[in-house]
Amino acid sequence: DKYTTLSEAVGKESYRGLLTGLSKAFLISQSTYDELVSNDASSGEIIRPFISGSGLVAYTAPRISHYIIFTPKGFTRRSMQRKEDEKPSAVARWLKPFEVKAKARTDKGDYWWELRACDYYDKFAEPKIMYQAFQTKPCFIYQPNAIFCNNSMFFLSVKDRRLLALLNSKVGWLSVDMGESQPNSCTPESAETVGRDCRENGGGNSKQGCKARGFERAY
Repeated sequence: DKYTTLSEAVGKESYRGLLTGLSKAFLISQSTYDELVSNDASSGEIIRPFISGSGLVAYTAPRISHYIIFTPKGFTRRSMQRKEDEKPSAVARWLKPFEVKAKARTDKGDYWWELRACDYYDKFAEPKIMYQAFQTKPCFIYQPNAIFCNNSMFFLSVKDRRLLALLNSKVGWLSVDMGESQPNSCTPESAETVGRDCRENGGGNSKQGCKARGFERAY
């Protein structure tokens, strides 16, 4: 009988978390988020929830304690700062001290305050199953809302929650090796290179990371 493999069920909808190139600037704490939004309500329009993968519990919604300043490649100076006779936004003021280091990144967008190009930024806003790159036991979570993660996590852009139960089961833990692809990855050069092994670009080997915990050819 024909059965559906995990690889077929997921297809190419597997992705790696983000690298900002300057975490101190783009990743902020809850207190900083509260301060920015309090000083400038529009800050909330470009700040998204962010998780690093630590403290995950299977089936359980992650605790949000950090946020990412989401200014992707293509984000313009016009939207980042207001008219010349108005003071800069709270986010612009926050990023300003990091200007020198941000400019030195090789993986930035068109401007120093922008993140690198990525073909799948929109996927972070869709329903998804998320998990750590390194696991000793099944720990998959379902996140229906927009949330970003770093490159210590991967996610499957799928809406079927039944897959979550399978992946967190003993059978699912044994079946992940049936996968045939590695996560799509945002690389420093441009969105056109999505899917290339990030080791070539200083981002680490995502496939190797999975294999270290029994996820060879997983997602």
